[in-house]
Amino acid sequence: MDRGVVEELEQLCLRAQRRDVLSTCASFSPVSALQPDAWESKMSLPPNWGPLIALCRQICTLEQQRNDVKHGIESHTMTTKTIFESQGRLRENIKALENMPDSQLMGRYMRDLDREEDELIQARKQLEHLREEESRLSTEIRLQQQNLLTITCELREQDPDLAP
Repeated sequence: MDRGVVEELEQLCLRAQRRDVLSTCASFSPVSALQPDAWESKMSLPPNWGPLIALCRQICTLEQQRNDVKHGIESHTMTTKTIFESQGRLRENIKALENMPDSQLMGRYMRDLDREEDELIQARKQLEHLREEESRLSTEIRLQQQNLLTITCELREQDPDLAP
């Protein structure tokens, strides 16, 4: 095959790959679809795409942070559930011993109930903090996705061959 034809085909493939990258960035696809490292390893990207790639990395980092926070929420929710179950058991034991209010066992159950109530208060505070953090991260991701769309549109305007 003629060298010129090969080069033209390579350029056509490269434009198609770049168009796919921009389409992914503009589509608000799941964050997992943003793969700036893979894009850079598969093709050469123009120097003016630096802000686009940097923003994709930032969005991926924010998404990982949000996933970590979600995991923390799940963990603290399970802790809260476990404490509730334990408190229920302690209350049943306390009720069974209500005729012996001064027994050592009653004192132990009351201390355990008090300790678990403190743990529950702490877990609820942490849950509240984590939910606020998840909300903040979600808002930041949406904002950065809007910025990504703006950059994508600007790159498409600079190179009409990359329009969808």
